[in-house]
Amino acid sequence: MRPGISNEMLARAGVQHVSADEAKALCGLDSSGLWLPYRNAAGSVIRDGDKDYGRLRLDQPRGDMKYYQAPGTNVHAYLPPTVADDTTVGGDLIIIEGEFKSLSQTEAGFPAVGISGFYGFGKKDNGGFVPELAAVIERRKPTRILFCGDSDTALNYFFPIAAIRLANQVQPLPVLLPRIPLDGPGKGADDCRAKLGATFNDWWRERIAQAIEVKPDADAKLLMMELFEREATAMVNLTGKARRDLEQRLVKLAAAFNQHALDQDRVLKFAEKKLGLSRSALNKDVEAAVKALAARRNQGDSPEETGRKIDHDEPAGIWTRQVW
Repeated sequence: MRPGISNEMLARAGVQHVSADEAKALCGLDSSGLWLPYRNAAGSVIRDGDKDYGRLRLDQPRGDMKYYQAPGTNVHAYLPPTVADDTTVGGDLIIIEGEFKSLSQTEAGFPAVGISGFYGFGKKDNGGFVPELAAVIERRKPTRILFCGDSDTALNYFFPIAAIRLANQVQPLPVLLPRIPLDGPGKGADDCRAKLGATFNDWWRERIAQAIEVKPDADAKLLMMELFEREATAMVNLTGKARRDLEQRLVKLAAAFNQHALDQDRVLKFAEKKLGLSRSALNKDVEAAVKALAARRNQGDSPEETGRKIDHDEPAGIWTRQVW
């Protein structure tokens, strides 16, 4: 039913396919899909408002929207079966974007908590962890936090900001960023597990061994460039749709560096010299993206609010604000 996760694990987690009518009753949207019920650390279904809380993975995405939760509900962390057990203390705890990715990692033996976006580990306005994640950290007492994003987060300017915010919230625990290469076996951890099969665990341990450590006082701009430069060889080798997606992301990244001319120039020179793109065409696209950034900035959203509102790879006005 889902790549990189056994049907047995999905059944244990209570994941089930629901009709449009059933989805309407569960979360208010008349669209069929996979229903993911959320449970707290004690194993009880989370109540939010007057309903049991969960999210719907749509069979047919509506534009960019693939997941849906009932309007007016809060941000919650997703706890796969066994991840909240307090019998295992210490070791690594993964915080990863996506319920299915957390199920896949936990089933593989890497305990993981799923979040619904880069900032989904915390309450709004830096109000601390969401309660489900706080309870898991208290129970498991991990020695390290692994903050995991898809391969394309190497080009996503929200990701390093979120990583540094997480590092500040969990200190003195170290935060590491295991990286899936842009030319790796899959975009997300579950895709990689589906592709690699029995070799996934050794491959993932290599990702952990090569992970970047994030300091609480790190400079988000420098961290972004480190992620970018690690993928230089992989970017050159991309073809087809992956190559087109890369070009669009490079334009957005260059636009995000609009007030940091040297870094913007490094991104654009790479696109020109290594990928063979026209510098004049790049400049025009970046100019248009900068205008989109300004429009977002003028809305006055904080980085986390902007990240929640959009599909966190669309331009948003955060890099030109006081976030460095």
